[in-house]
Amino acid sequence: TDAHTGIFLNLYFLVVGLLSRFSGISPLQLMELSSFLLGPAAAFAVLHAARRLNFDSVAQTLAVLFVLFGSGLSGLIVLMDRLGIVSLHPGADATYHDLFPLTELAFYPYHSAAFVLMALAVGAAARLFVPESTDPPTRQAVAFGALLLIAGLVRPYEAVTLIVVFNVTALIHLLSEPRWPWRRFLVTCCIVDALAVPPVAYAGFIATLPVWNSFAGHSMELLNEGLGYFLKGFGLLWMLAAVGLYFAVKDRQRSLSFVGVWAVLAAALLCLSPSYGTKLAGGSVLADGLLAAYGVRRLLQASTTLRGRQATIRLIVGTFAIMALTPIAVLTDIAKAGAPLVDTDLLAAGRRIRELEGDRIPVVLTDLSAGAVIPGLFGERV
Repeated sequence: TDAHTGIFLNLYFLVVGLLSRFSGISPLQLMELSSFLLGPAAAFAVLHAARRLNFDSVAQTLAVLFVLFGSGLSGLIVLMDRLGIVSLHPGADATYHDLFPLTELAFYPYHSAAFVLMALAVGAAARLFVPESTDPPTRQAVAFGALLLIAGLVRPYEAVTLIVVFNVTALIHLLSEPRWPWRRFLVTCCIVDALAVPPVAYAGFIATLPVWNSFAGHSMELLNEGLGYFLKGFGLLWMLAAVGLYFAVKDRQRSLSFVGVWAVLAAALLCLSPSYGTKLAGGSVLADGLLAAYGVRRLLQASTTLRGRQATIRLIVGTFAIMALTPIAVLTDIAKAGAPLVDTDLLAAGRRIRELEGDRIPVVLTDLSAGAVIPGLFGERV
């Protein structure tokens, strides 16, 4: 019966709450509106990252397509099941919507805001690890660290992974690049970590407090469906990303080192970790899609004959056709399911409590089912 301490800060919901207070529009309507805005913003952020990585126009287009529509074999599995060909359990791309941008952008505005920030962070990191960049390293480090700080205040799970990826990438550069001296390494890491670590540490502290610790524990207790579940969901994208990683290493494209480390770490988390790995691998389709775009573009450039180029184009078209089946199947099933219904008595009670309490944030004693929706619908503590 303990009420949770009113200490947690989430930047996305804070902005939504402030806009709702000043505009009079309900928070839910503002979140729905933000979904329409964050979709184009995500496409622009991915395009911006591809440009910062010096992709040409073809690779930029491929990057947007691979990132936003990247998925696996589940759509094909569902189609074969409905045709009576074979019945298999679908993969992560059919059921774990947090991990794939298209369904995330359609249904999770909170996750979508973090995804846009991660895409912008990739663009900042692209110049941070290029020795010949003309931008001052301190300015790049501040920009990158500030984006991680904001991302950590919106959704700390992915921020943890990006902080690890940054430090590993910086260490690799220190050991392999003579133009990355110790001083630059230390200054860059100190600036970025000083900005990025506090919001993550703050979220970790909140997770130790009463009530919040239970919520944090439940948020990480996810079903672990096994390796096959993630191979079905990511296999196609991982194969193309592996091609891109091979060409990036061969071409010594240091601007791709950050996304390369991120893609490898996220794949390891999904394949080797317990269930918590899925939380920490959010947004990794961004890294996979950018590497896949670079790899496919290099394959097109390496195809010197007409037959080779035609084979590569068929590979691209076939891959996109298979990937497109999954979001079609998922969106169709969600449309059939319809929106969940909330008990009208619960809605009336929530509104009445808000009327009686005015500007105060009331504490409501309730059961688990009502407690899952009251904070989001009415801003009441449970």
